[in-house]
Amino acid sequence: MRQIEMLTNSQQDQEKSKSVLYQEVIAQQNKQAAQALKAYWQRIGQWNVKPSKQKQYEKVQAIRALLES
Repeated sequence: MRQIEMLTNSQQDQEKSKSVLYQEVIAQQNKQAAQALKAYWQRIGQWNVKPSKQKQYEKVQAIRALLES
C-alpha cells in the first residue's frame, strides 16, 4: 500500500499501478491497498473509464468488487 501512496503522475508509475501493483492487490485481496489504488486512479483520471477502454475498465470493476466484498 505504501508503494501506491508514493506513486506520481508519471507514465511509468501509471503503468506500474495497472500491472504489478494491481496484480498484488487482487492476489492479496487487500482492501486498504485497493482503496489506495482507487484514490490514485481517481487522481490520474483512470477510475471513471468507459467500457471501451476494456482492460482498465475490467481492472476498475475488479477493484470495485473487492471493495464491496
